[in-house]
Amino acid sequence: MNKNRRIHYRHVHALRDLSTCFNFAGVKIKKGVFYRSGYLGKLSALQAKEFVENFNIGYVIDLRTTAEKENAPDMYSDLVQYYHIPVLNEFDNPLITKKNRTGILLDITKNKGGAVKYLERVYRKMVSDEQCLAQFKKIFDLIINKKDDKAIVFHCTQGKDRTGVLAALILYALGVDKKSIYTDYKRFNNAYRFKNFLISLVVAIRFMSFRVSKDLYYLQMAHKKLIIATFDEIKSNYIDRYDFFKKALDISGDDINQMRRMYYVKEQ
Repeated sequence: MNKNRRIHYRHVHALRDLSTCFNFAGVKIKKGVFYRSGYLGKLSALQAKEFVENFNIGYVIDLRTTAEKENAPDMYSDLVQYYHIPVLNEFDNPLITKKNRTGILLDITKNKGGAVKYLERVYRKMVSDEQCLAQFKKIFDLIINKKDDKAIVFHCTQGKDRTGVLAALILYALGVDKKSIYTDYKRFNNAYRFKNFLISLVVAIRFMSFRVSKDLYYLQMAHKKLIIATFDEIKSNYIDRYDFFKKALDISGDDINQMRRMYYVKEQ
């Protein structure tokens, strides 16, 4: 398996299988049950059907806002159960288009702390805000209660922030240690570092501003400090992972054990 564990599939950005993560007890997550990716709007109806069949997908969880979804709708056959569960609102994750992306980037740059503080606030909000947690609860209810062997694919637009936090929470519930979760989160960068650098370089030349370019690059990449901030937020409000899942998502210890029976296998 290659270093970044990315699955190369035409028109599907940042596709990976969560089975590449191990926890402290040496338990491996089953292959082909959880896939994370960027948005799937570039797939035609036929390509979407092939994608669903090739990966045995039965459930698609779309974490994007309504505006993002309407701008680039996913195309699926009737074989898939599609769930639109936006974790963030339009204010926290505005639809970025060719017309407005310059203004949004400049607004973020003008704020104190720039992109660093902006993203840290968003990541912390996802595990502390009641509305965000209510959306994650819907997702975990699906994960715990599904009865078939079909795979789940979850995605936002880029496949980094909202998708990254959901992946971290799934791995956390399954008992994966934080170090492994940080490693999995940063794997997003392995395939896109050079591309994002070139985009930032073009922006630096256009705006004649290193700060704007730096903020854009920061926004595009997965930074360990962001996922650490996510867990720091959890740690500041809850005793441990079981306390978090019980109080924040109404998921009991029995529910977590059920997840582990369903989704991981002992190494041979």
